[in-house]
Amino acid sequence: MTGIRGYVESQGLPFPADWFGKVKMIVQCVAISIVLALFAFEWPEPLRRFLVVAGHVFVWGTLVTSVGSGMSYVLKTRHLLLRGKPA
Repeated sequence: MTGIRGYVESQGLPFPADWFGKVKMIVQCVAISIVLALFAFEWPEPLRRFLVVAGHVFVWGTLVTSVGSGMSYVLKTRHLLLRGKPA
């Protein structure tokens, strides 16, 4: 995405982050925090089981939001380059 953004902006067109990318970043940060916390600390078993499930949910959520965000950026880039104005 950085490469796409750099190219579009080098053409003199604006390319701000959209809400999908921001949601992806939040989900990704939560996923990483949970996974790191699972390995960094000893947790009581019920809490550990919860964190494992939550970690799976957020890692899969990261995948889904990354694909969605990538598609959004590709479509926005296509629109900008064909029309020369924001989507």
